[in-house]
Amino acid sequence: YLSGIDQEQTWLVLYPDCPNPRQREILFVRKTNETIAVWEGHKYTKEEAFAASGIQNVQWSESFEQVLHVLMT
Repeated sequence: YLSGIDQEQTWLVLYPDCPNPRQREILFVRKTNETIAVWEGHKYTKEEAFAASGIQNVQWSESFEQVLHVLMT
């Protein structure tokens, strides 16, 4: 709810003390395709998620674990 994105498999990671300013807020959204759009409805693209949330660092949810691991090390 903090991101303004109401879509399943969407996560917002806030890390205000991160040394890399680009990684202080990261929004993860589900990658979509035509089949998903037909059966489940429209999903945000990275550009649409940025426009709706204002969060500049938008990534696909499939990279969540990898990015979280990098942030924790």
